[in-house]
Amino acid sequence: IKVSKINKYLISKSEIMPPIIVQEKCIGCGACVAVCPYQALEMDQDNIAELIIDKCKDDWSCVPVCPTEAVLKPPADFKVTKRVYTEKEIEQMGLIIKGTNAVWKEKKE
Repeated sequence: IKVSKINKYLISKSEIMPPIIVQEKCIGCGACVAVCPYQALEMDQDNIAELIIDKCKDDWSCVPVCPTEAVLKPPADFKVTKRVYTEKEIEQMGLIIKGTNAVWKEKKE
């Protein structure tokens, strides 16, 4: 297993874990788009960052550059299936936002 250490995160590369983009937190600055080496993020028609899931290689360079913490690292057992999520959707899935991380409200067994 290839392991990368980027900005305090230790990430196993055995499975791709794209970030969660939080619609309401994005201010459209484009920092995440600019820093992604895989061009896995783009701005939508409303100037909100969106993930291109199949291009993402979970480099995580997008997480620390976001000034509003709109780009989150998901729990290891969460599958990102959407280009962007609303805060309500995140809550309905049982996640809470803690800084630049999304974590389960209650530990999953």
